[in-house]
Amino acid sequence: MDWFFDYQTFFFFLNIPISAFIAKISFFRQKKFNYVEHLVIMAYVVGQFTITSTLLIILSSALGLNFYLIGNLLNILLIIYTTITYKKLFAINMKETMIGTLLFFLILTITFIAGSVLWAFYLYQSGAFENLN
Repeated sequence: MDWFFDYQTFFFFLNIPISAFIAKISFFRQKKFNYVEHLVIMAYVVGQFTITSTLLIILSSALGLNFYLIGNLLNILLIIYTTITYKKLFAINMKETMIGTLLFFLILTITFIAGSVLWAFYLYQSGAFENLN
């Protein structure tokens, strides 16, 4: 886990192109934006949200509020904010927005499971599980 925390920033930034690619696939009916434009949209959304959420987390920590609860609420707000952003950018109705969002989560879940299986296979092959007692 130390290795993961050493490269946490890299994985954070890796999520932007992955999310943009999944968004491009999820909203495949909408031909308005290409992948690079989806990349800019995701970078904008994540950047704006990171600044806002950092300030809110610092404020909530100073007030003694539960850090994990605030973080989870902010994750839900990120999903809502991204959904609203895509709805406005594509000028689509709520039904199409929800279908695209659900498709995004389905693809994200499949990607996460596949990545987890590959990661577990790598750890098994490297002998990392032998160190666990």
